[in-house]
Amino acid sequence: MITGMAFNIAQAVGQDNVEDLDRIAALIEGADVVGLPRTPNGYRELLEAHTAGLTVFVTHPTAEEPHLRAPQLDAVRAVVGDPRTPTILMGDLNEPASTCGLTDAAAGPTYPSEAPVERLDYVLAGGGLEVVEARIVATDASDHLPLMVTLSPSEWASPSW
Repeated sequence: MITGMAFNIAQAVGQDNVEDLDRIAALIEGADVVGLPRTPNGYRELLEAHTAGLTVFVTHPTAEEPHLRAPQLDAVRAVVGDPRTPTILMGDLNEPASTCGLTDAAAGPTYPSEAPVERLDYVLAGGGLEVVEARIVATDASDHLPLMVTLSPSEWASPSW
């Protein structure tokens, strides 16, 4: 089993307008893989990491320029492809996700955190990973709510973790 979390930390500034990295650290503690699609420096790109037989992608397409979002998501789909090994794609996608052929760990709306009505944050799994559980974590640490998932390899997958 692997636990993952997608969490747009919004420059680590919570609903109380206080920047608090310790509060963020407490929320993500215990997750094996964490996607922070918007870090305090505000960078937005596709990050790719490989560890212990697992490939993880984290992304956050632009919210400010919607006409750029579709090409950004097309580029993500091209990179992720059709994974043959355990793969996770997570992030604040700023729109309903095209699953890229991956399984959507749906749990409900994540934005805005004080009264969520939109689902912007996603964890998508493939390459032999199955979604066991997905839940939204209540917090005022950001304007988004974190999405916590538990994933398990299917019978035919044999990851080294």
